[in-house]
Amino acid sequence: ICHWNLSCLAQALLPLAKNSEERALEDLRKALNYFPELYSQSYIDIARRKFGLISKDKDDLELVEDWFKILADEKDDFTLAFRRLSDIADETNLVGCVGDLFEFSEQYQNWIVQWKIRCSRDDINPRERQTLMYKVNPLYIPRNHLVENVIDVATKNGDYGPFNTLVEVLGNPYVFQFGQEYFAKPPNDNEIVSRTFCGT
Repeated sequence: ICHWNLSCLAQALLPLAKNSEERALEDLRKALNYFPELYSQSYIDIARRKFGLISKDKDDLELVEDWFKILADEKDDFTLAFRRLSDIADETNLVGCVGDLFEFSEQYQNWIVQWKIRCSRDDINPRERQTLMYKVNPLYIPRNHLVENVIDVATKNGDYGPFNTLVEVLGNPYVFQFGQEYFAKPPNDNEIVSRTFCGT
């Protein structure tokens, strides 16, 4: 989609070209051809940070893709799965872990073994890895059901307390906040928001 959007932008820029349209088209094509490689490199670099990987390994992309396949198969919560992975990066540090909110199913176990083997090839201790992972894997996100609820309470009752609480919790999305577990949970079946609007 990003590549297609850039192509549309390039097409819109063609009339502004100072040289011939044919030459401008060729220049834009060359520029656009860089995108897939740049995107792929950026994707794996960001993924490595989320998985706590410091060095580069030729098999990292396969490891990442296997994780997302399991995540999709299990229909698990993206945010909590990454946060739980961050927890187990250092299993001696259980303060603020999300084990009560999310636990890995059996399907993840072989993948976790492979991930730990891959992690062992990096020159970093488990606590440092966990700290780095916590910095890029939030616990609290503005989930649709939370946003919908605070908007509803504010517009119907004129009560901005829940809104202010949500804003406060989201002000530190990477830091575990005792007593705020509700804001980390995905919606129950009756809380699912099936229709959202711009700005929510």
